[in-house]
This record gives sequence, C-alpha cells and structure tokens, in this order.
Amino acid sequence: MERFWNKVDVGEPTACWPWNAGKSAFGYGRFGFRGANWQAHRVAYTLTKGEVPDGLVVMHKCNNRVCCNPAHLDAGTQGDNCQHTKSSGRAGRPQLRRVLTDAEIAIAIRTANYREAASILKVGHRKVLAIRKQFRNGGTQN
Repeated sequence: MERFWNKVDVGEPTACWPWNAGKSAFGYGRFGFRGANWQAHRVAYTLTKGEVPDGLVVMHKCNNRVCCNPAHLDAGTQGDNCQHTKSSGRAGRPQLRRVLTDAEIAIAIRTANYREAASILKVGHRKVLAIRKQFRNGGTQN
C-alpha cells in the first residue's frame, strides 16, 4: 500500500525503517487502516507477513517503537513481549516527571489547541489538559 510506505523511511534491509508521520502518546506510529487507527508497525506486519494471529501482538525485535521494517517484527503473546522487554533492559525504568517553567505553563494555557501545546512542550497532551484544569480551578502546577 503506497500511502503507508510513503510515510516510512525505508532503508537498508537490516536497518530500522522509522515511521515519519503521526505518533501516539506512547511513541508508536499511527496510521488509518481498514477504517480504524492502527499502530504503524502492525500495519507493516500485516501488509508483508499477513494477518496477526488472534491473541498475538506484533513485537519489535529492534526495540524501536517507530520501526516498520518487517524483518524487525515478530508476532508473539503479550507475555513474550513483556519477557523481551525485560531481557532487553527496557522494563522497570522510572518515568521522569517533567516540571514545567512558568513560561511553559503559559504556553500550555494560551495555545488554542492542547495537542499543539503538548507538541511544542514535548509533553503528553494529558499533562496540558491537567495544567488547564488546575489553572481554571485557581491552582498551581508542579
């Protein structure tokens, strides 16, 4: 499907092929496919290897969430995926909480589109929504 592959930076057969379009809040590529919003790596798998068997997920062997190289994708159970995540050292990392400056809070409040504000500030859109809610309620943000 040309529309899909035009959004992928296809390179060497062994390299990661990054998704260059919209992404989810978790950093996975997103693509409208079959009337729904799919993860881009799942579309790549489906287009090249066939349907993902029921009950399985598409896993990145390369640990790169935006990679769409079919050679880097496998189907497995959620347990397999969790085990792979653990064995690759990606599990259990603490999430860093980003504290915004007053100027950044002003951007979050004043930018008309909350998703645009999130993109500018490099934070999740829910953080912007929480800031706006706190501001409406007269609170402060940390």
